[in-house]
Amino acid sequence: MINLQDLIKSGIMTPEDLRDLESEIEVKKKKRILDNWEHDIGQGSNGYWYTYAYVNGKRKMVKKRHKEDLEKFIIQAEENPTIEKLFDMWIKYKEEHDRLVDSSLMRYTNVFHHLIKNSPFAKKRIRELTEDDIYTFIQTILMDKDLSTKEYGNVKTVLQGMIRYARFEKKYTSINISNFFCDFRVGKNILKKSKKTDAQKCFTDEERVRILELVDKKPDIRNLAIHLCFQTGVRVGELAALKWEDIDWENGTLHIQRIETRAFSQDTNNTKKKSYITIKERTKTESSNRYIDLTDLTLETLRQIKELNPDGEYLFEEKHRRINAHSFRKRLYDLCAQANIERKSPHCVRRYEASKMLSNGVDESTIKNQHGHTDIKTTKGYYQFDIQQKAERKKQIEQAINY
Repeated sequence: MINLQDLIKSGIMTPEDLRDLESEIEVKKKKRILDNWEHDIGQGSNGYWYTYAYVNGKRKMVKKRHKEDLEKFIIQAEENPTIEKLFDMWIKYKEEHDRLVDSSLMRYTNVFHHLIKNSPFAKKRIRELTEDDIYTFIQTILMDKDLSTKEYGNVKTVLQGMIRYARFEKKYTSINISNFFCDFRVGKNILKKSKKTDAQKCFTDEERVRILELVDKKPDIRNLAIHLCFQTGVRVGELAALKWEDIDWENGTLHIQRIETRAFSQDTNNTKKKSYITIKERTKTESSNRYIDLTDLTLETLRQIKELNPDGEYLFEEKHRRINAHSFRKRLYDLCAQANIERKSPHCVRRYEASKMLSNGVDESTIKNQHGHTDIKTTKGYYQFDIQQKAERKKQIEQAINY
């Protein structure tokens, strides 16, 4: 970084030049703040200048005799943003610095819009925010919103992220949000039990056989993609982003290094976000960038795919167009319907594959690396005995006690 004082010492810049530069920067900063101010700025018939601002969480009219005084107020307010404004700043920071994937962006945004944005808490300014304000807000949504354990966890994640950003990156507050949540206790019966989600379901051995029988009867490129899911446990977004260059045929490995995701763009007025599907040359997390070991059967599946798509850049293409993740989800749902089993997502395939590896004695670190888990707890959380195994254990117990 250039040190301006060094430029003055070397004679490249004079002190007057430095003052002019700093003045120009200040003017541009002031203009940017005023142009982006969220409320109207106007002059009334009485000659006073006015705008609106959130003061102590309430929208109030602010009047000043002189325009310069009103602009000074606005600039000072921008250095003390509302929680709503802070959320936008935090999200932008996360996108630029933390490799925030779009699924996380959507989750954080949905949590904020549904549970925080319309509350008085969102209108409070960060420099005046106290732990009592946070406590009151959480108690209010716990009583009014009938939150599940998962929903509460999402709110907690967003609040912790914002306040840490405000404390360590912007120096707006001294609140230690980690200590706050360590001391905060939620009553046993306050939170609803989360319903069993699709991510918690798992295929059984019998269901897998029925699905793959249908795949074998019609080994088109989409069905072979489902077969590859069962063989590798890759995420469906990773599956859709695979290129032929990712395969090391000689060493039998598959490099997971990119992902299909949903991105957002804003219109020219910067008011509305539109989503679109894209490929990002990075993975969901750092640990998701990995090499998967391929079995001989998996390599054979890949050869079948190559026969159907010999010239494509991506593994899965039709008429020179990449097949997206949604198509694979839809195909799996169709196969479930044909097999007359409960509809389950590609994530259930991933869960099944990890569960089978665990139950067959594959060590946890290998499964963790194969699936790109950041934490071994995630790997352990995937473990589920299927119905067939459970029935077999029950039969053995019955035989043991009914002698």
